Amino acid sequence: MEEMEGLIGRIYSLCEWIMRFAYINILWIFFTLLGFIVFGAAPASAAMFTISRKWVMGKEDTPIFSVFWDTYRKGFVKANLVTFFMLLIGFLLYIDIRLFQQMENIISYVISFILMGVLLIYFAACFYIFPLLVHYEIKIFQYIKYSFLYAVSYPMHSILMIVGTVIIYFVVTAIPGLLPVLSVGPLSVLIISISYRVFSKKTQHMGSLT
Repeated sequence: MEEMEGLIGRIYSLCEWIMRFAYINILWIFFTLLGFIVFGAAPASAAMFTISRKWVMGKEDTPIFSVFWDTYRKGFVKANLVTFFMLLIGFLLYIDIRLFQQMENIISYVISFILMGVLLIYFAACFYIFPLLVHYEIKIFQYIKYSFLYAVSYPMHSILMIVGTVIIYFVVTAIPGLLPVLSVGPLSVLIISISYRVFSKKTQHMGSLT
């Protein structure tokens, strides 16, 4: 009897989490469209990561819509600015790599190889940008700075985020119907849960962060 009750409890908990993921997934899509995609994706992502962070911290009874909307509205400009500068860095790196690849000499090949390494670090840094945005209240360029520092300082955590993202991608694309309701929600929880552990380790050594 106790085993049956435990099983029912686990099934209920699973269904509850599926509903939560589906809800923030739908909210993310709606608010991304509300900002005409280009201006909506970043603040919607910040709002989603805010909810996910609260869940990871054990605040599972957080009022989802009100917190989502409040974060989206108040952080609209900041989220877009941080995202713009991160995308700009990625674009400039890509242009530089293409430029040096077209030069046929040993120096250009060496520089291209180095820039490819920087590009990999940049890719890992992108996973930290939204967790940083919702965890710390700092200046715009500090978010970018610390995203790169964390990516370099914690390579195993960065790899875990990348591997987890790839797994979630294959699962949601392999099962029809999961993409619109169970994609970015679980992904945000995965990323924030890993990055939150990193932040917990480093916060005491980073007095400039609040």
